[in-house]
Amino acid sequence: MPKIIRKKHQWRANRYDKTAKEFSREVGRTLLARRRKLKLSGVEVGHRAGMTHSQLSRLENGLQGLRLNTLFRLAGALEIPPERVCKGIFWIFGRKVNP
Repeated sequence: MPKIIRKKHQWRANRYDKTAKEFSREVGRTLLARRRKLKLSGVEVGHRAGMTHSQLSRLENGLQGLRLNTLFRLAGALEIPPERVCKGIFWIFGRKVNP
């Protein structure tokens, strides 16, 4: 059984940390690539999505996890379907597997 750690009122299992970080980085790369393709600033996309540019920057750099409501707001701001943000990421028993 994985070791459980309590950190800032949140429980998490060690063996899933790397997977969550990889997911955040992949999503962040997708967000950044789309923003650059549209030639939009971080401030502009943040304004469209109802967040600060620093929050957007943390998401793009994979430093912050993405909530479902934030996914939909960013997809709308970047003019793409929400499923495209997570395209190419598959989960099997806590592991990321590329097809």
